[in-house]
Amino acid sequence: NPRICIVFFDSEETGLAGSEHFVRSLDPACIEAMINVDLVGYGDTVIVGPSPSENEKTQLNQSIKKTCSGLSIDCLFSQRLPAGDYQSFDAVGIPTVSLATLPSSEAHQAWHVLNRPDDSRLQNDNLPQIARVIHTNSDTADRLDPAAMTMAYNLLVNLLEELISPSK
Repeated sequence: NPRICIVFFDSEETGLAGSEHFVRSLDPACIEAMINVDLVGYGDTVIVGPSPSENEKTQLNQSIKKTCSGLSIDCLFSQRLPAGDYQSFDAVGIPTVSLATLPSSEAHQAWHVLNRPDDSRLQNDNLPQIARVIHTNSDTADRLDPAAMTMAYNLLVNLLEELISPSK
C-alpha cells in the first residue's frame, strides 16, 4: 500500500531550511514524488511547474497532464517557477511538481513573467495582480475563493489517485 505524507513548510522565501531539513531525513529512493501546493485559493487556471524535460519525471508529468485533462482544468506548464520548497526535493533527485492557481489572465501574465523575463513588455505595469498582493497586508483570507479551493482540492486528490493507480 502506498503511503502519502502531507508536510507543511512555511516561509520558503527566507530560505528552504524546513524542507531541506525534512529532505535530509528521507531516503530519496523511497519517494515517488513531491507535490508542492503553493499559491492556491483563487482563480480558475493552474500553473504547473517546473516542467520536466522530455526524459525526466515522465510518470509525474503524464499524470498531471492526464489529471488536468480529465477534470477539464486549464493547466499552464511553466519551465520556471519562483524559488520554493520543491527545490529541496529536486536537489536530491525526487521528482517534483508545483501547483498554483490564478485567474486565467493572471496565470498567463505570470507564465510570461516566469518564462520570458527579458521581455521589456513585462515590467511592473504588466505584472499579474498577485505580485502586488502576495506577502503584503492585502494578502488576507477574504481573498480566497471557495470554487478555486475546491478546484485545487479536486486536482490534488485526482492527481494522487492517478499516481497511485496510473492504469485507471
